Amino acid sequence: MLSYLTCGYVVLMAVYLLAVRGYEGIQGLKTPLFYLICGGYAGAVILICLESLLLGLTDPRTLLNKLKPTSPAQIMMLCYLAFTLVSTILSEHPTVWLGNLRNEGLLSIGIYVLSFYFLSKFVKPAKWMIYLFGGAVTVMCLLSIIQLLGSPLLYPAGMNYYDGYVKYAGAYVGTLGNVDFVATFLALCIPALALYITVTKDPHRFWLLIPLALCIAVLLGIWVLMGLVGVAAAIVLIPPFALHLKTRDRIIYFVFIGALAAVGVAVLYAVPFASGLPSELHNILHGNVSETFGSGRLHIWSEVLRRVPENLLFGAGPESLLYANIAPFTRVDETYGNIISFIDNAHNDYLNILYNQGLLAMLAYVGALGSMGISFFKKASISKGVLIAGGAIIGYAVSAFFGVSSVIHTPFFWLCLGIFEYYNNEGEHTK
Repeated sequence: MLSYLTCGYVVLMAVYLLAVRGYEGIQGLKTPLFYLICGGYAGAVILICLESLLLGLTDPRTLLNKLKPTSPAQIMMLCYLAFTLVSTILSEHPTVWLGNLRNEGLLSIGIYVLSFYFLSKFVKPAKWMIYLFGGAVTVMCLLSIIQLLGSPLLYPAGMNYYDGYVKYAGAYVGTLGNVDFVATFLALCIPALALYITVTKDPHRFWLLIPLALCIAVLLGIWVLMGLVGVAAAIVLIPPFALHLKTRDRIIYFVFIGALAAVGVAVLYAVPFASGLPSELHNILHGNVSETFGSGRLHIWSEVLRRVPENLLFGAGPESLLYANIAPFTRVDETYGNIISFIDNAHNDYLNILYNQGLLAMLAYVGALGSMGISFFKKASISKGVLIAGGAIIGYAVSAFFGVSSVIHTPFFWLCLGIFEYYNNEGEHTK
């Protein structure tokens, strides 16, 4: 019963990806759908378990054995939720229960964790799932390409993609809207699709070259660095495991990658690039740091870190950074002129958790991801499921260092976390 329910949840998540009715109301559409699909799944699992107890269909000991955490990641994610609950109760802000602009209050975080937890227990990954998402991603990317060609589809009247930051705040594309959300999502999709095509023997796998090529085309078209960095990290970290290299050969590989990185740093230090990210990195290496660097992220990060000690252990409450009264950041863009950004998030998922939910919640969350990382290093060479889901997680997690979570795109990350934990704990490592 719970396995079938979980299959239905996976299907509905593909529908969720494509749900869109115009960028002016995208948050208003996705948020109730998130509560209905993700929250409905978590709630349904709980109700089914309670019903089985009340009707005597299962005894408490059997149910407890089925639901109890069996991995460090599951334990730490439950701790993450517990610390978030404490943060919410202690907060002075009434919005922490449901959230603010991104609707990421305690309710949404609870849904993230519970959906991950139940997925890790009851999902039965099947080939049709990646083809279902491949089809949904294809539709999203085709829409994105049409918009990148100048179509006004889904934009406010008289506008298109290239009016971003000019006639409207931000830039929007595809069915997820904000280009940062799209880039982070693509950083999750590209490694997963590429790995499935590369390491499995599924005779139909080459059909997935279509969504893979479209994902790459859209990411290059929007050129959002956080997405590119996430994909680059996956490209660098995954080959030793996909190629089944022995421990000695892995060490040689990573030493070689480290040497290349050192050469890259030396070039950045020595060459005074004229503009862009290389110029900013060159100045940082020479001790010339400006808060305008990284599209203002250095300014935001420094301001957030300065306020963290005020509520160190439990934070100020979920999605409460809006109340920190950080001065709006103004930067000058060569194309768009003065851009004023009001600070309601840290533009770094991990720093966001540190401020909002506190040090304990952040350590639990990072600890869960870290334990998955250890499992990836141990099992990716023998479990294709761990390898493919882990590749998606790497792409997203690295991209998230420069981004922010939201109910619009983050549920897909928690979906991958749940599938990874299934393979890590229950899956057959020969498949």
